Order: sequence, then structure tokens, then C-alpha cells
Amino acid sequence: MPQVSRTLGVVAGFAATLGTATIVWLGPLWNASVEQGREKYGRRFAILNQLTRKNSEIPLIAWLGDSTMLRGISEIPPYPDLIRRELRGSQPFTNVIVAIPAQDAYHHYSLLGAVLELKPKAVFILANLRLFGAPRVTNFLDLASWIPPAELGRALWLPWHERSITIPRLVMAQALRHETAEKVFFAAEGLRELFQNEVLPLLSRAGRPSTREEGIARTLREYTEELDGRHPVLRMIVAAVEMATRRGVRAVVVIPPMPLQAVERAGIAAAPSEQAAALRRAVEPAGGELVALYDLLGAEGFRDEIDHLTMFGARQVANALTPVVKASLPSSR
Repeated sequence: MPQVSRTLGVVAGFAATLGTATIVWLGPLWNASVEQGREKYGRRFAILNQLTRKNSEIPLIAWLGDSTMLRGISEIPPYPDLIRRELRGSQPFTNVIVAIPAQDAYHHYSLLGAVLELKPKAVFILANLRLFGAPRVTNFLDLASWIPPAELGRALWLPWHERSITIPRLVMAQALRHETAEKVFFAAEGLRELFQNEVLPLLSRAGRPSTREEGIARTLREYTEELDGRHPVLRMIVAAVEMATRRGVRAVVVIPPMPLQAVERAGIAAAPSEQAAALRRAVEPAGGELVALYDLLGAEGFRDEIDHLTMFGARQVANALTPVVKASLPSSR
């Protein structure tokens, strides 16, 4: 018995030492993983700041967009803010703009539930024809945590597999509503990122164009995606429209201006009118409205060859959308 007791004591001591060493070793790794995960999903914190209604006393218009709608990236204000300035004397309202670069309908749908909680009069959903092809942002699983639990039954039928998101992962993302689960998620994703840092840069460099001109041409070719009712991004737009209309919120899908002259100079055969027709056939039966502005601007409306607007371009878009926004607001007395 004394021998057994001594043996157990040695084992217990060894286990305690091993446990302590593991905690000491894993502590920095855990912290580094969490920080890496936070960095990878840093836009989550930017979106949380965007999902804020500053004045509940006046009507709210919500916008779901991409980098063409971001505040603060240039001296040119986004067109939703130009519209607000135009109407502040007659029909004042406030904007919530939820936008991150390359955000498409998968992001819009995932974030819409949180936007609707702010009780907007209308939600304007950007349908950038350039973002219907291969996704530019794939690590957006965290955004699925904002899908309302009441919508999950419908969400499970959507084409998440097109973005390599499985149904179990989609359901598990709901846990990110809780702080502890969010930290575990960041740690797991950050750990994966830390171990792949040596591989991913090589892979990403291999796919990059060698010149600026090739990069622009490749981006402009993204405008050529063929659309029909089975297209996964189009299905996500329809699902977003249906979610909004079920809540009694007006849903307006906006096709923003497209640099048609740049597309033609590059010898790219785009068919925006056919794409717009496909969108209209899908959006309107779902209860939404479509505003197609793809041919609104010439070259003077763009400050680059892609889709970012000059001040003139932003004003033209604001002028085109002001009547639509105005119709969503209570009439002035």
C-alpha cells in the first residue's frame, strides 16, 4: 500500500506539473490566437459601430452596401448622406449605412436581421453587378450570428454551400451572440490562421495579376456574370427582400452605376440590361422594388476604372434615388 500511495503521489505530482506547464505554454498561444482571430474578423467590430441608430426621434433609412458606400475613405460623401442633406429641410431622416469592401448579398442577408431591429422605414440593398461572380470575401461565417433565430428555418434552405458553409457551422454561428463563444471562435479561427500564415501568402501571390492593367481587366470581367433565378447570389438577394417585407419594411434593390465605357474599352461583352431584367423578375414577385442605375453615368462619374464615384457621380446617384427615399418617409406637414 505505501508503494501504491507513493506511486499515485508521483503520478499526481507529474500530472499537476504537466497541467501547469500546459497552461503556461498555451496561455500566450491562446491570447495570440484570439488576437489573430479578432484581426481576421476585424470588420465585425466596424459593423457593430455601423449598427447604431443615433436618433430614434426621426425616421431611419438603412443601406446595405460595399466600399462604394463607405464613409471616410475619401473626401466624397456617400450618396445616402447627400440624399439626407437634400431632404433635411422638408423630410428629415437619419441613415444607417452598413458597408464593408466587397460585401455582397450573402453579407446583406446575414446582417439584415440586425438592421431590421433598428426599425427602418426602408432598407436599400446594393446589387453590384461586379459582385455576382466568384466571392472576394469568403471568411464571413461570423456574420451569420446576426441571422435572427426565427429566420433559421428558412436560412437552412439557402445556398450556403456555395461559400463552403455547412448547415452545422451555420447553426453553430448563432452561439457567437454570446461573448465567451465569440472568444472561442476567434481563438479557433486565429489558431488556424497562425498555422497557415506560411502557406496562404504564397497561394494569394500566385493568383494576383502581374500588372495594374491586368488587375483592372480581370475586375471588369466580373461584370459579365450570367444571372437567372438559380444563381446563388440572386437567391440571397431575394431572401433578404422577403425577410424585410415580412417585417413590413420596404425593400429596394439598387443596381449601382457601372463603368460601361471602361468595360467597352477593355473589349468585354457585358449585358447589364439582361442582368437587370433577371433581377427584376426575381425581386418584384418577392415584394421588393428594383432601381437600375447601371447606365446612369459616363466616365466623368467615376474616380477609378471600377465603380467608385466622383463627387459629380455621387450627386447624380443621389438625385436619382432621392424620390425613392422620399416616398419611404412620412410626408412633411
